[in-house]
Amino acid sequence: MIIYFLIFSILSFLAYKEIHNPKPLDVKSYIFLILLFSVFIGLKKEIGCDWGAYKDIFNLSNCATNTGDIDLCNKFKISSTYEYLNFKEIGFSSINLIINKLGGNLYFSNYFFSLLFIIPILNFCSSFKRPFLAILVSFPYLITVIGIGTIRQSIAIAFLMVGFNALNKNRFYKYYLLNLFAILFHYSSSIFIFLPFLFLKKRSINLKYINKFLFFLFLILVFAFLIFKNNYIFHQLNGYLNYREAISLKSPLIVWSMISFPAIFILINYEDYKKDDKNKFWKNYSIIGVLMIFSIFFNPIISLRLMLYFLPIKIYALSNLPRIRKFRDFPKYAYFIIIIISLSILTIWLNFANHSYCYLPYKNLLLN
Repeated sequence: MIIYFLIFSILSFLAYKEIHNPKPLDVKSYIFLILLFSVFIGLKKEIGCDWGAYKDIFNLSNCATNTGDIDLCNKFKISSTYEYLNFKEIGFSSINLIINKLGGNLYFSNYFFSLLFIIPILNFCSSFKRPFLAILVSFPYLITVIGIGTIRQSIAIAFLMVGFNALNKNRFYKYYLLNLFAILFHYSSSIFIFLPFLFLKKRSINLKYINKFLFFLFLILVFAFLIFKNNYIFHQLNGYLNYREAISLKSPLIVWSMISFPAIFILINYEDYKKDDKNKFWKNYSIIGVLMIFSIFFNPIISLRLMLYFLPIKIYALSNLPRIRKFRDFPKYAYFIIIIISLSILTIWLNFANHSYCYLPYKNLLLN
């Protein structure tokens, strides 16, 4: 458990240093953070509740060349490259297959995927005035729990986070490109192709171009679906809708609370936030985040998956807390509050979460 608190302490120190003199991340900071988190996430060993599943997914890539375990290949009915690419999201499957053919193993794959997650996260956090504070807020749940555990969706979330910055600056084509990358790693992110319509004015000149681009993107997705005859989407959706075991509302409610309280804080203090929110993206996204409470009672599993995409609200709200009028003259108090909140989330999750046992004790290739 000590490794989690050690990294948290390092991030707290770096964040505290920027209280009175916040600066953008420089090259040295980027390199240090990329190495730190890629080793922490990418070189993990038997960590995360889906470790066994991801190990099987990588080993199944051998079935594409008829060199895999026969029982495993037969169990999942994979005997060709086509069937393997169709097994999970095509972006994730393709990279696993390429790494395997180049002679890499599961750890090479994990390390590469960790870079696809952490680099966009750092890019998103660097867009704020206090990047280290944003990274500190990201660490307890988004980086630790989601980044280590849900590899495919974590990458989708990271790409969409960069897309949110693009959308806030009216860079719609960049947003859709990033959204497309996200879809390649987790199909749940496809619902966000409609997100720009929530922030466009009816007479916006961009609306016509977005309609054309959206139609073009829709054709690409339909074409890909017909080519691969992807039953995985329907299999996943059917699993969510007809899950046999009763799902507790505890997990989605906890995630919703991590979203809703910062979202409500943004809405109450929007006068202090609107300077960096010219397109009112974060205001409208916060409203949607609060309203996600209703999705929990429709389907807890689907709700939980979708609410993970709203975690950036917490990062935006807390990393800008020192700029709020109430804390502007006392930034140290804002930092103290954020550190206490973040430390509490990390401590409570590691000690009391239902799935924390999958993360403890922490094991890494370099610690052998």
